[in-house]
Amino acid sequence: MGKTIATRTHQVIGKMRWRGGLALLTASVISNATRDLAGPLNWLWRTCNFTLEARNETILGSESDYEVHWSKVSKIPAGNMINVVHLLPLLHPTAFLKLARSAGQYGDVSSLLGPILGSFQIRRVRGDTMIGANGTEIRIGADTPPFEVVTVELKMTLQARKQYMVAHNWCAKNMGVGKDKDTGDGRIDNNSHRWLCHTTFNPSLDNIRTRISDGMFSKTKKGRSTGVEEITKWHEKNMSGQMFLQTATADSLDDIPHTSRTGAAQNIARRSSKLAFLSGLVKHLCFDKKEKLLIFCDWPMVQWNVAAYLDTLGIDCLDIRSCHTTEERSKAVNRFNDPEDPAMIMVTNYRCCGQAVNLHKACHNVVMLEVPRSVAIFIQALGRLYRVMQTFAVKVWLLTVDGTYDQVLQYRAAAKYKPQLTALADLDDNIISAVVVEDGDEDTVIGREDESDELRTERIVSQLYMRLMGQRSRRDQFAWSELRNLAAKDQLPGERPDPMAAHMQDFIQELNETGAETPEGSTRSDSPEPDNDLPKPLWTLSEIEESRKS
Repeated sequence: MGKTIATRTHQVIGKMRWRGGLALLTASVISNATRDLAGPLNWLWRTCNFTLEARNETILGSESDYEVHWSKVSKIPAGNMINVVHLLPLLHPTAFLKLARSAGQYGDVSSLLGPILGSFQIRRVRGDTMIGANGTEIRIGADTPPFEVVTVELKMTLQARKQYMVAHNWCAKNMGVGKDKDTGDGRIDNNSHRWLCHTTFNPSLDNIRTRISDGMFSKTKKGRSTGVEEITKWHEKNMSGQMFLQTATADSLDDIPHTSRTGAAQNIARRSSKLAFLSGLVKHLCFDKKEKLLIFCDWPMVQWNVAAYLDTLGIDCLDIRSCHTTEERSKAVNRFNDPEDPAMIMVTNYRCCGQAVNLHKACHNVVMLEVPRSVAIFIQALGRLYRVMQTFAVKVWLLTVDGTYDQVLQYRAAAKYKPQLTALADLDDNIISAVVVEDGDEDTVIGREDESDELRTERIVSQLYMRLMGQRSRRDQFAWSELRNLAAKDQLPGERPDPMAAHMQDFIQELNETGAETPEGSTRSDSPEPDNDLPKPLWTLSEIEESRKS
């Protein structure tokens, strides 16, 4: 929060009077988008009380100005303190923010990041050698086992995918809300974004969105509902609310919830490929290997779905939500860190436990059920287990579903992180050497005869990112960002053909002609369109019932 220039935390730190300068320790200099670097630059400028006028300098006004000014400065030795006075034009926060905003949220401004990051940060990464107090060499991270990330690509069943596309079709149309007046970036409707994330995890959750007017969930003044109020009520009753969850997500309001544990669990997870994968992971890790598992979600609705599902199966799991007190959170953390405690699973979210919590004392397995909105959030969540005094190799499963909104989220995360990774590769030759050591291919560094330096750097950075996230193919290609054409990325080289592509293409065409589903007796209270202008439902309840029986 502090690194974002618009937050109160940032303003408070900036107004403090720091004698002798200010040293900031962080796992990632850039918290989200490239322009967030303006926050640390603002701190640096205020703390050192820099002025350009005193040196007869001017603010740099273009990306080429940065390149020209940087070319006059020799490459800074890694890890050395320097006098940055002669680099003041490179470090002006206003100039950087103006150029970063003009490039857009996913613009490539790596030529700006290289000079800036090389000027004022002291990097210490795993594998670096330091000299201790007694003169002995210390290799950073030598006593910490490595981590491994696997991005799992799942498929939906045909029925689940149809239900998902009904929600996706409606939410995609309401996603864009114009440009930000300050940055010029495209803005999204957070309500549509939230429900797309819910439906990607479990298409049955979309039934809650379409039944808001039925009075099942409390609505805000704008007629919207996030479900958080109802989830909090179940927590206060010390109940999971799985019966209510079955009713709210049923295809028909007349469906009777299952009362047996097996039937209820199957009903809750019937259309969620992520819950199906999680079930196998829980059995393998928690029951067969007797190892603990940390589960990260992004939204309270998804976290409630997961916790209710595990409770239905009779699995003792810990749960940390925003409604929990500090005492409740500390008690849950202590239980999870106790190897003798019978609770083998903790379910939480990126906001509550994504930082400032140590969960590594008895666990080295983590599954992320939702794609984090940035790599910085991913790294912070990984850091709950991958840290000093971790004695086991950390295994990370990042679950994604093919042909869903997860594709767009992966593209956005990769596009925002790529400029920073490119700048680090330009500054540190060890990063490039690491790729060669693992690949054993000197062409990775030397490059091919028909390849320019820019293409070579882009290829290396793509390999680095794919290795970090455990991906089989690049996610920073524009086809992955196509919100209205989820099949666009299937045409890229190396992608696997979709066996249901032809069937889904006909279904989507029919969907666009008839409109999205509106369950009988319900209206879209969060739709900007009048009720009488809503499209006719694609499926009637009787057709859905016949489909379920068959």
